[in-house]
Amino acid sequence: MIEDYSKHNSDVFKDKNLHQILEENPTADGILSCLQLSFPEGRQEYYVKVLCVLLQEQLRNPIVRAYISDRIILNAERNVRTIIDVLIELGFIHREINHDYWMKAHSSFLYSFASRMMLGIGDNSEDFTGMSMADMLRFNFNMMFEKCGTAKAIGA
Repeated sequence: MIEDYSKHNSDVFKDKNLHQILEENPTADGILSCLQLSFPEGRQEYYVKVLCVLLQEQLRNPIVRAYISDRIILNAERNVRTIIDVLIELGFIHREINHDYWMKAHSSFLYSFASRMMLGIGDNSEDFTGMSMADMLRFNFNMMFEKCGTAKAIGA
């Protein structure tokens, strides 16, 4: 399972045209479309199950814990950084944006999602925020555009 998960997620962002997606849809929904590229079509549920197994195993196994940190959390943060860099290049986000802040916010949402899946609560459940996982990510990226977006991004 780990090898299969790793094989697909290693360099998925190098194989996709993020520029085109974000140029056509420079919004939170455009970012969510880019992030969904990390999951092969039709296998999202399988990948979520693999992630749940890994998260449960990380409590007992330091090798799995190191793998999750390097291959899942840091990889997700690199993907968000890549998306932000493309948005800067396209002129939708200011160059002075704090990459680390938005990458860490994204990671915290991913952990929230993974924890809820591990507990069997599910992706579309409402947590204490009253929002689904997709809504939480959308909120985060909309806030990023509000705080760091250019006039081009906010339609001014």
